[in-house]
Amino acid sequence: MESSEEMAYVYDDMGRLQESTFAETPQAGQTGYDTFDPETRAHVYYDYDQAGRVQDVEYWWDTFNHTDPLGPEYYASPIWKTTATYNHKLGLKDSTTYWNAQPATNDFGVDHTETYTYDPQTDWLTGVNYNDGNPNAIQSWTYDVAGNRISDSAKPGTWTYDNLNRMTASPMGTYGNDILGNRNGFTSTAGTGSSYGWDDLNRMIQYTPDLALTSGNKYTYQYRADGQRTKKTDGWINPTNPTVTQYFYDGQMGVQDTITSGANTTVKRGKAFPLYDTHGNMVATLARSGLGSYTTANWQSYDVWGSVRSGNSSMNQGYVARIGHRSDAESGLLYMRARYYEPSSGRFVSEDPATEGQNWYAYANNSPSMYSDSSGKDVDWKMNPVLKQFGYLLMAMAAYVTAVAVAFGGFKPVAKLMAYTSLAFFTSFYGFFRSSTIRAGGDSQGFGAYIWLALGGGIWLAASYFVALASLEGLLSSYAPGSDALGALAIYAATLFLFMTIEDFLGEIEKRPS
Repeated sequence: MESSEEMAYVYDDMGRLQESTFAETPQAGQTGYDTFDPETRAHVYYDYDQAGRVQDVEYWWDTFNHTDPLGPEYYASPIWKTTATYNHKLGLKDSTTYWNAQPATNDFGVDHTETYTYDPQTDWLTGVNYNDGNPNAIQSWTYDVAGNRISDSAKPGTWTYDNLNRMTASPMGTYGNDILGNRNGFTSTAGTGSSYGWDDLNRMIQYTPDLALTSGNKYTYQYRADGQRTKKTDGWINPTNPTVTQYFYDGQMGVQDTITSGANTTVKRGKAFPLYDTHGNMVATLARSGLGSYTTANWQSYDVWGSVRSGNSSMNQGYVARIGHRSDAESGLLYMRARYYEPSSGRFVSEDPATEGQNWYAYANNSPSMYSDSSGKDVDWKMNPVLKQFGYLLMAMAAYVTAVAVAFGGFKPVAKLMAYTSLAFFTSFYGFFRSSTIRAGGDSQGFGAYIWLALGGGIWLAASYFVALASLEGLLSSYAPGSDALGALAIYAATLFLFMTIEDFLGEIEKRPS
């Protein structure tokens, strides 16, 4: 179905969204935007720090000013804003600030700022101060060595797990799991039992909220070949005439929901426009109101794990909605494509299909204030691109010194000592650098750094042995100094390529558990 909506996007040289306009209204007498700019529109701006992390998201309402003596232009009034800082020594997010519109000054004013603390060894989130005036404004967590939550200040009680990291009990109730690691049952502390059903591909295909109140009534789910959910059938409320929701996609992103209940069909597509914070949570929706104005609705705030802290929304998306995730009210779970995530426990209800890391249930490396998961099997974190380029520069320097030493010093012991010493120094230095600035935490925290440190130490030992052996036996004394520039260039390129290949391979190994 064609739409008259028009939205514009501007990207920077790195392909990141810088700004976008939406909720546009044509000028008087116009039906489109080919000839004249919109009369009114919403305008969002994104700003990034040097490491590519979102640090500012601002929403403005633009109104076309036809009478400005300097020429027609837009007059902008503030809607809402959020900012984030990353002053933690490892580049983790340490605060998020929420700003409200201040019409009197045509600017924004701070509403509140929430701050985060992390474990110094694992980078797991250990505390947050929401500073929002709601209950449990200060919350903290602890974990066992595998990354399983063992305490939550807002949910006092015992958390237990089996040897495969499957949760068996929490302050909310007890859990059952099948042999493949999928949750198949839950009994709340109030005695209410619910069940989960799975297909052969470990996709949840049914959910029963209360076993005591049903005679086969349940929610069912269907998927397409790539795992995207295409249909949800509500056979719980009215099993003889269930409500069916169908999901339509453009590639991997949802574009339309069709809800059929009896003879009535409702199409949900672009009726309201989402407002996102720096983490990608949908905090509200915006809609046009009459001519030249707008309204906001569905205001909602979330805790760092995705549970609603305040507000009430009729939308089925909220936490990390910017990457397309949906909230299922019937189960309290978030559908994250490959798996379902439970905000109340901060973990997935089935194993990671990618089987990465030692804990296949942990969400966002236990740092949900910093990371998210776009597919249910990958933590969306990236090595700081600036730091990575610096690391590659160190590798290039090591390769350069090696090439020069060999090309112009031949194979004399002293030249060999220079070459191997430079390699040992730069690889070891890169190991320390990587460990202190690029570490992302988790069960494989610092793995690549340790490899580089070990490589540097190994090269140093090899250099020492080789030079000592050559000096004692004089095996290399007959070699004359060389000056082969092409040979030096080949050595340089081969060494640099080897280093970069090792680093990229380590990066793949170090992918965090989803």
